[in-house]
Amino acid sequence: MASMGTNLSRQNLPWVRRAWRAFLEGLATLPWVGAIVKPFLSLTDQADKDRMEVSLQEISQGITQIREELGLTRAGKASIVDDLRHRPKQMTPAIALPAVPSPLDKLRDQVEPPVTDSAKVIGDDQSRQAHGRITSVIEEIETPQANAKHAIAEYRKALRINPHLAEAHTNLGTLLHLQGNTEEAIAQYREALRINPHLAEAHNNLGTALYLQGHTDEAIAAYRQALHINPQFAEAHYNLGGALHGQGNTREAVALWQEATRINPGYAQAHHVLGAALYQQGNTDQAIAEWREALRTNPDLPQAHYNLGVALTKERKTKQAIREYRAALRIDPDYADAHINLGNALNQQGKTEEAMHQYREALRVIPDFAEAYYNMGVAVYERGNVGEAVAHFREASRINPHYAKARWYLAVALYYERRFAEAKAEAEAALRLDPTHEQAQRMIEELTEKGY
Repeated sequence: MASMGTNLSRQNLPWVRRAWRAFLEGLATLPWVGAIVKPFLSLTDQADKDRMEVSLQEISQGITQIREELGLTRAGKASIVDDLRHRPKQMTPAIALPAVPSPLDKLRDQVEPPVTDSAKVIGDDQSRQAHGRITSVIEEIETPQANAKHAIAEYRKALRINPHLAEAHTNLGTLLHLQGNTEEAIAQYREALRINPHLAEAHNNLGTALYLQGHTDEAIAAYRQALHINPQFAEAHYNLGGALHGQGNTREAVALWQEATRINPGYAQAHHVLGAALYQQGNTDQAIAEWREALRTNPDLPQAHYNLGVALTKERKTKQAIREYRAALRIDPDYADAHINLGNALNQQGKTEEAMHQYREALRVIPDFAEAYYNMGVAVYERGNVGEAVAHFREASRINPHYAKARWYLAVALYYERRFAEAKAEAEAALRLDPTHEQAQRMIEELTEKGY
């Protein structure tokens, strides 16, 4: 049996492959193990198949020898030996649904030149002076050298001259909001709406601020009011959809995001979140179409590249998925989940070292990323490096003691290393976390029977 922590021998590979395949084909006829073995019979990449067959043959021989020494037989129900032939599944992070609602993407979309308020005709010198200050501020904000603090100060001066400019209160609220001063932003939005209840932008921005404070019902009411005033307000459709999605009302959220993209076909973020919601509903093809449209409009959305990669992985289009993960990482090199999924895809192609590099990159970004350690364990376990797999599964379990899958595969690897007491303890931990885990239960029963 090969030593732990080193790559397994590939000597006599043609004979090994033929013998091992015949053995697998025989096992595939058994009802309790066929489902586990058949995936290995369908591997298409020859190099990957060679590595997997040699590694799994060595592991199987080692487990068989261990069970013979323990006096365990293959008769009757499926046993832990059969379970060990099943590859650990790699962790794929969930679809990245952007945090919505949010303020409009560009400040200039919300900072509009003030118009004459129908309730207050502006004609005196002070009002003209206030308008002059506001116009100057808007011109500054629209330049790359925008200075938010200066803009806030100028709006405050303008409102001291004339406190009845509803649009100025709205714009000051937006600037304060973007600076993180949510409480005062809400006060400014409310004052704008007291002066002019028909400002759709103020209702929309108030909704966003309330949503970020956790007042979802009030936020929804504000968004609905904005849409009552202006049914063509794409951003309000987008934000209302986000709030409703957060409450689990996906159907209405999808309809609102579809309306936002109808009103503004170039609204990349709306296409993006619509794609995520459709994917969660099982509409993969429609989701892919929405993400492609989002990226056509804005190729620099890393989450859209990432989500498209997830969907393409599901469609078994691994090469295309890899391109999307790499695109996400070119935009955001610290996108840890993209490193994980790129590593998974590379590992599926048999590129273990490249996969391990991606997992290490994920750990560079998030040092306590349990899933990265778990996937490193999967990659080396599949190649027969059981000793190294133990270290990675153990680290994943240390970081997240409630990670049932990591605890279970740590038990599996420890079992192979004949560390039976430790294997039983990890199997018991996995069973506590998942009381329906039949494989863990069988391992515990078998080891208990032998006095461990």
